[in-house]
Amino acid sequence: MSLNTIDFLLLGRNGSGKSATGNSILRKKHFFRRSNSIQEMTRPTYESCERQDARVTVVDGLNIREAAEKADYVDVTEALEQSGGFSALLIVLKFGDRFSEEDWKVVESAKLVLGEEVWRRFGIVVLTGGDNFKREAEEGDQQLRNMDDWVGQQKGKIRDMYEECGRRIVLFDNTTRDIEEQQAQVNKLI
Repeated sequence: MSLNTIDFLLLGRNGSGKSATGNSILRKKHFFRRSNSIQEMTRPTYESCERQDARVTVVDGLNIREAAEKADYVDVTEALEQSGGFSALLIVLKFGDRFSEEDWKVVESAKLVLGEEVWRRFGIVVLTGGDNFKREAEEGDQQLRNMDDWVGQQKGKIRDMYEECGRRIVLFDNTTRDIEEQQAQVNKLI
């Protein structure tokens, strides 16, 4: 029996949880967080695993903004060739952080480099900080009953992005040790 292939391309600004999300998907520590926000990964890195009868590949460290600004798509093309393309483009955002101009530039750069329809066809928002979301919801924040309510309350460019990707959003807690919770969040993504 041949396995389906699923290729995830992780995008987002520094500190959003891209590497931790990649590790959660893979169920192993392969990608490493860069604590110095000035320090950029120079080349994309890849890792694969088997999940739910599928071969899952995660690509981290692709600087799509820089590629768009320089109109130099060599790293992007190479990353796509080595990973076999992509099944989903994951923009990783951190719950509680303001959706910044830098985040929006990642969205726009992906459109420039990968095509105008990329978010509509392949985009998924991964919202890290799921533990913080749950804690605030449990403490009685009426605006945080569930993700759908939260997404519905967003305004501006973040709302535009959610709508453009068909409100495909997955809440991730990259710190949980609960195996069932880890599995459930990855299953939802897959």
